[in-house]
Amino acid sequence: MQNGTPKNTLKIADNNTDKSDQGRRVTVAAAFRSQQNKQIMESITIKKQHN
Repeated sequence: MQNGTPKNTLKIADNNTDKSDQGRRVTVAAAFRSQQNKQIMESITIKKQHN
C-alpha cells in the first residue's frame, strides 16, 4: 500500500464490497437450493402417484 493512502478508507471500501458480494452469493445459493427442493418434492409426488 502507498504511504499517502489512509489504510482505513481502503479497508472500509473492501468490507462493503465483500459484504454485498457475499450477500449476492448467498441469495443465489438460496434460490438455487429452493429450486432443487422444489424439483425433489415434485419427483417424490410423481413417484407416490405411480404406486
